[in-house]
Amino acid sequence: MAYDYERIANEFAGPNAQDMVRAVAENLHYNESMHMHEQIEATEPCSYCWLRAGRSVRVMRQFESQPTPASSPSV
Repeated sequence: MAYDYERIANEFAGPNAQDMVRAVAENLHYNESMHMHEQIEATEPCSYCWLRAGRSVRVMRQFESQPTPASSPSV
């Protein structure tokens, strides 16, 4: 059974985040290729990097939706 890791990553990240997920996945994969994969010529993100990117974007979006301490009402 083949998994569509790009689709799964985009589902993790939520709507309208495909470009951000791809950019994060490509950057993660480039870094991992240099250190772990030893396949610097591999330009397409691997499944591991897609999933990491999807989770990363999801966390970033969760933080964006939270009020910052400066904008929170004083108690």
